[in-house]
Amino acid sequence: MFSNLRLGTRLGIGFTVVVALFVATLLVVGVSLSHLTKDVTQINEKTLPYVLLVDEMDVSRSDVQQFLTDVAATHDRAGYSEAEESAKRFLGGVEKFRQMYRRENDALSLKKIEAIEADFNRFFASGKVMAEAYIGSGLDAGNAKMQDFDKESKSLSDELEKFREQQVAEAKSISASTLSAANSTMNEMIWGSIAAALLAAVLGVWIVRGILRQLGGEPAYAAEVMSRIADGDLRVKVQTQAGDSNSMLYAMKVM
Repeated sequence: MFSNLRLGTRLGIGFTVVVALFVATLLVVGVSLSHLTKDVTQINEKTLPYVLLVDEMDVSRSDVQQFLTDVAATHDRAGYSEAEESAKRFLGGVEKFRQMYRRENDALSLKKIEAIEADFNRFFASGKVMAEAYIGSGLDAGNAKMQDFDKESKSLSDELEKFREQQVAEAKSISASTLSAANSTMNEMIWGSIAAALLAAVLGVWIVRGILRQLGGEPAYAAEVMSRIADGDLRVKVQTQAGDSNSMLYAMKVM
């Protein structure tokens, strides 16, 4: 069926198939790049900033501990204002996580960050009780409260470290997914290009064979025969392929 197609039809089919494959490859690569861009954006705008946010929250926790300890040591309540500022920074970080988890409907992570918030509030309250004990009740009473305060601080620090590990694990997962997507996109481009090149070669051979079949031989030979006939040499012997009964050279042979 395909061997008898006209030359224009062959060229049209060949061009259409190659273009279709090229467009399909571009669409697949485009979708992959879209996913890749989304993953990179998530890393830049959410994952890494929130890993850093956990670190900032831990620094704020440490600052609160230091400021309240200074109040206990110096009996200067002015340090409370600095502790309050650090506490606000810590709770500001909690609020950012809370808003993110609410947007994502992540109930489990929301529960974790709310537990961290509750533990921080308990730690902060314990620290103020400790400082007031030193100021109002003396060294022994303050030392007793200091032990509880240090335990609260250590527990909160460990909790933040686990929370940070969760954020880092998420970042690694997204990075691995992004790397995999990048490799897949590269492979799609390579195999798509190879397929297009092979298909173009196959179609090229198919088109050339069609041309030769319609001519009945090489174009140079067909042109030579036509030139001699045009010059009036009707005795020229036209050579055709075995089994050829419908080519241009065959038509000139039987003239």
